[in-house]
Amino acid sequence: MEGEPFVENFIDLVVPYVIKLQKEEHIAASLLIAQSILETGWGESFLAKNALNLFGIKGSYKGQSITVRTIEYVQGEERVVSSAFKRYPSWYESFKDLVEFYKRGTRYAPLFGEMDYKKACLALQQAGYASDPNYASKLIGIIERNGLAKYDTMSSPPPASVTKPYPGELIKKGSKGMPVLDIQKQLNKLNFKLAEDGIFGMKTERTVRTFQQIKGLSADGVVGVKTWNVLFAN
Repeated sequence: MEGEPFVENFIDLVVPYVIKLQKEEHIAASLLIAQSILETGWGESFLAKNALNLFGIKGSYKGQSITVRTIEYVQGEERVVSSAFKRYPSWYESFKDLVEFYKRGTRYAPLFGEMDYKKACLALQQAGYASDPNYASKLIGIIERNGLAKYDTMSSPPPASVTKPYPGELIKKGSKGMPVLDIQKQLNKLNFKLAEDGIFGMKTERTVRTFQQIKGLSADGVVGVKTWNVLFAN
């Protein structure tokens, strides 16, 4: 889709999280996906990458935060301030925290149990979530352009199959060969930018850590059987 090059990869990464929340909390998966797309630019925002914070929620999460300089307006004057934003262990916790925020506010009650995405988007705007008067229409546009409404009828993610068998040994910094090359190629399919040289260096290790954080895995930078199976899940 022109102008949205990472559509399929980003959606594939977040679908398991929102389907789980839809099943547990009865909130439309399409709404949550569209919000994450709109607020992070398809996962490309600074907070999404560096704090796994998809919705710009301030504060700390279990004692973890990241300080970011932002522009705010005080009595009409522009000021640069330092603000603490929540740092999450994975994108799932970011989605979960947003839903918990909705649950605490009675004005968001219409979101729960509403599987008509248009009504859900309008209810979110009417509850005062965003100051943008076009917020609901933007969400609806994202949902319709990307066919996200189909996820509102799912009760659980489709079962995953592993496209490439685990090679049988830990792959980590210093490893070389075809398994490393396979990892680099697979990560690049998910919009990471690694040299495909078959050498497990510092950049590959950092990228593996980021992938593990996004997926809620132990972020040790080592590819064992669990990380491998998640990475190569179809």
